[in-house]
Amino acid sequence: MSMNFNKPITLEDQSFIREFMGDKLTAIDESSVLFDASIIQGKEMRAIARRLNQVVEVELNESGEIKIMSDGSRYQVTASGWKKL
Repeated sequence: MSMNFNKPITLEDQSFIREFMGDKLTAIDESSVLFDASIIQGKEMRAIARRLNQVVEVELNESGEIKIMSDGSRYQVTASGWKKL
């Protein structure tokens, strides 16, 4: 799964998300978060949206899909989760 933000998030917000998501988190930058979870609770997304004061878009990513982070690193969805390419 992934989350996308309309506005860039700060380093402080990224730290909050790292702590909040724990070991589910794979990668994060100022506009996206990649995480391994088959189910995400609505209350978790609301907590993040409230903290960031913006809409959070959650995507269910299909196996084989590739996401490119702002630093150019590439991740692909596999059966076991996101893998860095």
